[in-house]
Amino acid sequence: RIRKSLLEPCAVTHKLALPSAMVASSVSGRRMIPSVAVTSAVSQQLAAPDEVLHCYCTGKVALPNEVTECGLTGQHVLTELTSTCAATGVRALNTHLVVCAESQVSVVPELATRCAATGKQIRKSLLVLCTVTQRLALPSAMLASTVSQRLMLPKVAIRSGRSGLICHPDESVVCQWLQKRLLRSEAGICQLTGLIVDKTYLNPNRELKPLRKMLDGTLGETASEIELSLITQFVPDTVGKVQQARIIRSPGGAAIAISVETRRGFILSSIQYLGLVLLHDEKRRRVLGKIAVGKWSPSYGWIQESQILPIPRAKQDPEVSGH
Repeated sequence: RIRKSLLEPCAVTHKLALPSAMVASSVSGRRMIPSVAVTSAVSQQLAAPDEVLHCYCTGKVALPNEVTECGLTGQHVLTELTSTCAATGVRALNTHLVVCAESQVSVVPELATRCAATGKQIRKSLLVLCTVTQRLALPSAMLASTVSQRLMLPKVAIRSGRSGLICHPDESVVCQWLQKRLLRSEAGICQLTGLIVDKTYLNPNRELKPLRKMLDGTLGETASEIELSLITQFVPDTVGKVQQARIIRSPGGAAIAISVETRRGFILSSIQYLGLVLLHDEKRRRVLGKIAVGKWSPSYGWIQESQILPIPRAKQDPEVSGH
């Protein structure tokens, strides 16, 4: 037996025990018998049962200074399982934060989004709007217009079929002869047909070179009977009956320049030469722009007199026009 004056009450059970048999709480310093002390799963330090917390995620016991309240859920979790949002200072579970793939810092979900160019989660503050789609993306993953420096997603940026330069869609036009997009500054208007054409295919009079040369009789090959039958479908009867035609295909074969000779009856003076450009796509076969009408002079070559509209595609013979 031991004298009571030599014993000390346990702070938890209030039972008497020898001081040398007691352990102290690392939280409050309170002394207790070892059997009621709780060990931290993080630091292995001892504390009284009413001084510890349980991690919501793992269920582990930890001291108060080893636990943090998640700023997004309000749950008590081990501090080692959390990070601080670089933008707001909010501390939250790592699983509830987004790690920016660009800066490698953690932020709350509402401050990050998926980059439209890379598909990676990025802090919104590092992203800019695509001027075409209005979607957010990293500037480094975008292309800049050589005309205005506006940034765009690569998939919507226009690359000139002539120079390879990048531009915004509204800074481009389609060359109807090549069926390729160009910078507006790289194209002009053909005075014969009204078509938008790559300037390198326009002569000093702003006429489509291949078409003008055919009208002057210096270029082109004779159209076959099948080709002539097709061409006839687009020429109004008002300019006479189609007699013959010469053609030349565009470099990519998407369009055909055509010189057509027409005549009314047997009167030689009624002979006219028409210039037109046909889109040679089986699904969209049609005349582009207007038809140039004129006569040929031994002294001056072909002289333009007027422009007329072609017969609309809806009025063509489907067996001739294709599909």
